Amino acid sequence: MKKNSQNKILLVGGGTGGHVVPVYNIYQFLKKADPKLKVYIVGSGSAIEKQFFADSPNYFILKTGKFQRYLIVENIWQLALFIYGLVQALILLAKIRPKIIFAKGGFVSLPIIFWARILRIPYFVHESDAVMGRANKFAASGAKKVFTGFPAENYKSIEKKKLEFVGQIIDGEVEEPKSIKFDFGFANHNPVIFITGGSLGALNINRNIFLALPELLPKYNLVHQTGAKGFPEAIEVRAKLLESMKRSYFIADFLPAIDSDDKKSAAIQKADLIVARAGATTIAEIALAGKPMILIPYPYASGDHQARNAEILKRKKACDIITDRELNPDLLVRTMNKLFEDKSNMKEMAKSAKNFFPENALKVIGEEIINFLLEKRNQ
Repeated sequence: MKKNSQNKILLVGGGTGGHVVPVYNIYQFLKKADPKLKVYIVGSGSAIEKQFFADSPNYFILKTGKFQRYLIVENIWQLALFIYGLVQALILLAKIRPKIIFAKGGFVSLPIIFWARILRIPYFVHESDAVMGRANKFAASGAKKVFTGFPAENYKSIEKKKLEFVGQIIDGEVEEPKSIKFDFGFANHNPVIFITGGSLGALNINRNIFLALPELLPKYNLVHQTGAKGFPEAIEVRAKLLESMKRSYFIADFLPAIDSDDKKSAAIQKADLIVARAGATTIAEIALAGKPMILIPYPYASGDHQARNAEILKRKKACDIITDRELNPDLLVRTMNKLFEDKSNMKEMAKSAKNFFPENALKVIGEEIINFLLEKRNQ
């Protein structure tokens, strides 16, 4: 590498909030730690990515294939896209010439890591979930270090010396974002429940919440992040509610989590209970905020990793679980009511969750990247 590459860092990962938000947090940490660093981002071009990086001149979109299990015909097309992605990735690496790469996983990272291994560009990996994704499995063997979101014993196929349990990459430095004071418009002081299916929403959770509203709204205030696909139906459902109930039901397709417009943190902080999918970043945000949770794992997640995430926390008495298959309005309401009837159990659940994840993953990984650059500079 030439001297002008000394400060160049490439962050790769994208698609869903579970990849985008950690990459954004690392990006912000590095820029604050050393404004002279040249930090580049490669993502898939998803809508949520553009909310975070569209204004950055160092944001690049890489189009590549995403292989689907059991879909042979579809994978022929995906293979062609993957080859196209390999060409794009090589061009991007030649243009950026990074000194180090940080990979968050996901299909968009595969072409970058493929060339990083051949070109001997050092890289770090972070795996959020308890079950390592296919992209990170490929990347792990050549990585300088593999940071993990769950304890290292969950990743038995990776060399122990490479593993470091750091938890999830969450910005813990902002103790009270401006939007913590955001007014969700509730007209009473009933307990607040935050329902989220992640950045993309969860149709099965949405439909069961809609059916449970007559039982829930007289007793609770709800903040419901529906996802884009579920939002039109949520508008129709809310419009049909009694006027006395509408003020207890706040809906949004997506709650932003960017700097001063951090309505997601506002919802988490105001919530007395959170109902969510079991994506690793979502779980950690809830846990580190000290909130009790009901987890409904997405049943089609790769390697069933959401179920595994939830099971690990359940063993620590840090959550309740309802499977997607058994989910129904009656069970949902009964589980919520049971928790609110036993406040001491809710308190212990929240405490167990908060103690599970280390709180400094962002600092540990950010400083590791910077220290690596310093060592290379001094060699």
